[in-house]
Amino acid sequence: MHPDPRRWRALALLCTANFMVILDSQIVVLAVPSIERDLGFAGGGTHWVLSAYLLSFGLLLLPAGRAADLLGRRRTFSAGTLLFLLSSLWCGLAWSDDVLIAARVLQGISAALMAPSALSLVMTTFTDDGERTKALAAWSGVGGFGATAALLIGGALTRAFGWEWVFFLNIPVALVLLVATPALLTESRDASRRGAPLIPLRIFSSRMLTGGNLVMFTSAMGAFAVSFLISRYAQEVLGYSPLLFGVATAVLPVMAVVGAYGGHALILRIGVRGLAAAGTMLLGAGCLTLAGVSPDGAYLTDLLPGLAAFGLGLGAATVAAPMAALGGVDAGDTGLASGINTAAFQVGGALGVSVASAVSAAVTGTATSAEAVTGGFRAGFAVAACFAVLGLAIALSALRPEKALAMED
Repeated sequence: MHPDPRRWRALALLCTANFMVILDSQIVVLAVPSIERDLGFAGGGTHWVLSAYLLSFGLLLLPAGRAADLLGRRRTFSAGTLLFLLSSLWCGLAWSDDVLIAARVLQGISAALMAPSALSLVMTTFTDDGERTKALAAWSGVGGFGATAALLIGGALTRAFGWEWVFFLNIPVALVLLVATPALLTESRDASRRGAPLIPLRIFSSRMLTGGNLVMFTSAMGAFAVSFLISRYAQEVLGYSPLLFGVATAVLPVMAVVGAYGGHALILRIGVRGLAAAGTMLLGAGCLTLAGVSPDGAYLTDLLPGLAAFGLGLGAATVAAPMAALGGVDAGDTGLASGINTAAFQVGGALGVSVASAVSAAVTGTATSAEAVTGGFRAGFAVAACFAVLGLAIALSALRPEKALAMED
């Protein structure tokens, strides 16, 4: 059978969808202070602008992927894209905090429909192993670029047009996706396992799978907590504009890329356990450095060292965690294991933001002085350091090869 001549254009379409899904998990971070001023979130609840998306995305990722297999991957992708367009419009038009949070929940649901169906379509579109490897590399690379671009695009849009445009940006892109989907994508479904359990419990018998997912979970807790806190500290205490903040903190995703590539080079020498341990230690070091921020802090002393260390650690940890999780299951379960790992990242991020922001708000209380507000942020960064310590303990105890455990027994 001849390969589909549309396959590379189809890949561009699917990678664009992946870019937007990843972008929307981060781009709102830069707009949080502006959103809080305009919509007046009560009780420090702005973290729900981020958490609502992450939770609905992460919790529905696996059921949505199964629905795509049964109902049709192209159909599910199109439905998710349409909902993404409508929910983005609703977010931008939100007139209150509750309305925005509800719209973000819908946006997370749309992302859960889009992401697994798009990845499945990549897999079914590319049947040649060599081409499929290239396609998956492009998919992963675009996702990483989306996280980096969020800091630059979000800052520029918020400063130039207002926070609403971090959501309105999605609308023309979604329209293009909807128009191009029927022309470039072929419908596919897999009803061969109708009635099969969504997650067979036997898969959790692997310590490597469980450990890898827990390392990913705790790393995401720290990653999203730090992103949320550092955005508020830089803009509310240091007076950075959204654009300046985006440029200044781009070091974090850049170092994450360095850590990821460095991790790939080191993993054959130190193993996934060693790489996960090194990554979580760097995460903790970065958080502890940021926990020393001051009301009149300077970029080179208060932000850069912590962000650089944290970025390196995040890159290393998020390479080790999925490799451990996927390496601990049979080949037939790798798709399921990958979905669980992605869900762990999204849900962990939501929980991390919620816990760290709650602690920060509790320490700050009703005080409004720069010292008191900074004290709250310091407490939040300290909590994020605790997430990293927990991840380190899990890496050392759980990410041990099964053969080594058998020898000890």
